[in-house]
Amino acid sequence: MPHIGTRLALTRRALTLTRFQMARLIGTDMPTWGTYEAGLQRIPVDQALKLSAYGIPLDWVYHGRITDLHPHICAKIRQLQAEERRGDRPGRVSP
Repeated sequence: MPHIGTRLALTRRALTLTRFQMARLIGTDMPTWGTYEAGLQRIPVDQALKLSAYGIPLDWVYHGRITDLHPHICAKIRQLQAEERRGDRPGRVSP
């Protein structure tokens, strides 16, 4: 489940939402959302389905398949992944 949590965190950041906003969007509370992002608990399908309205298919959430992601979201997720690989963080100034 840690991979699902990583994808959920990337998805939230790609949508530029806070943890609180994402929790409200899918109909849960922030502590429960935190367990999803941390990979401690699997997000239920009925909650994950609510992300489809934002271009986030279940194949991405559960299997990491990017083929059906909305192009804008896909580009943002790839950008975030590249930043993580480089060690970049928002607000951090590179030397």
